[in-house]
Amino acid sequence: MDNIRLDKYLVEKLGCSRTKAIDLIKNGLVSVNKVVIDKQGYLVKPTDKVTTKKEAKQEANLISIDLKPSKKPLNIIYEDAYLMVINKPKGLLVHPTTFNEQDTVANRLIAYLGRFSNDKVRPGIVHRLDKNTSGLLVVAKSLTILNELQAQLVDKTLFRSYVAICHGHFTNNHLIIKAPIMRAKDGSMKMIVSDSYKAKEAITKVNLIKNLKDDLAYVECILETGRTHQIRVHLKYINHPIYNDELYGQVEAKPEYGQYLHAAKIHFIHPVTNKVMTFEAKPDRTFMSLVNKK
Repeated sequence: MDNIRLDKYLVEKLGCSRTKAIDLIKNGLVSVNKVVIDKQGYLVKPTDKVTTKKEAKQEANLISIDLKPSKKPLNIIYEDAYLMVINKPKGLLVHPTTFNEQDTVANRLIAYLGRFSNDKVRPGIVHRLDKNTSGLLVVAKSLTILNELQAQLVDKTLFRSYVAICHGHFTNNHLIIKAPIMRAKDGSMKMIVSDSYKAKEAITKVNLIKNLKDDLAYVECILETGRTHQIRVHLKYINHPIYNDELYGQVEAKPEYGQYLHAAKIHFIHPVTNKVMTFEAKPDRTFMSLVNKK
């Protein structure tokens, strides 16, 4: 084996994305010969012993699950020989958790595309959405396309825009939230804003679309970084929690519907044709009924 960059080594060893591999390195979870290495370009030699802390596997979302095909339909917005864009409904997980769910986006992709030999958990899935966040996802049909699209996430040529309904009227039409995020220490799924050295940089741009009735607001949120629950955490942080968000606010409507958050727009450069690709999808009727309430 020739010398290989540490981030590339982790992608091959763990089966995770390059973005996730870089995160693991930056957060001090990777050691070479018992020395923590924080440089993604470190060259791993054939004789080096690379180890990752237990948290690294959790961060990489690597779980030993044998995906079974689910023949339930995918809402395909666009498809060609190299990639596809789908509109994920609320209530559908992107990939299985430790509960070994058998109907997720990943299970449906296995049935539709066939097994991705390099990734038993997230076949071709470039990025994620929470279970109760609806909207657009891009899926690669090969490892090469997957790596190229995930590289666009890193260099921000893959652009994502969300819409949300949140509490409280806004007096400013535009704002930028810069607040580092880390996992809460209470053992829950919650993420929190923190000034700890362990917190990761997180930046969200918020544009007011319009203030609504009942002291609610309809906003656009643009991710400059992609942290877990980032929009939900940041809106709570500025005292505008998302409507019906059980984890970061309170349930005001049907609990099973979840937070009023939708991935409305995705923009990227096609890895093969180099064409700029932009797709949009409107939220469902339940969501829009609040926006249009008179």
